[in-house]
Amino acid sequence: MAKQEGLKALKNNESICKSYGVQEDIPRVRILFDATYDNKTFRSAFGLVGWDLRGNLTVLKTIIHSNDPSPFAAEAYA
Repeated sequence: MAKQEGLKALKNNESICKSYGVQEDIPRVRILFDATYDNKTFRSAFGLVGWDLRGNLTVLKTIIHSNDPSPFAAEAYA
């Protein structure tokens, strides 16, 4: 009898354990980056924009460098 009662208790404990999944968050913003270099004036520019899920502009950043010796140096600044 004691063994049967122990088995019943074990079966009850198994039914208590429930599994659940975790839902991942979807991205809240989309960030785009672009850069350009001008060989004639040795200037480079970098831009960064961020859009939310509704299409509203949330972030805007522009940086302009002058006297960059080469496109490789401009890429290093980026």
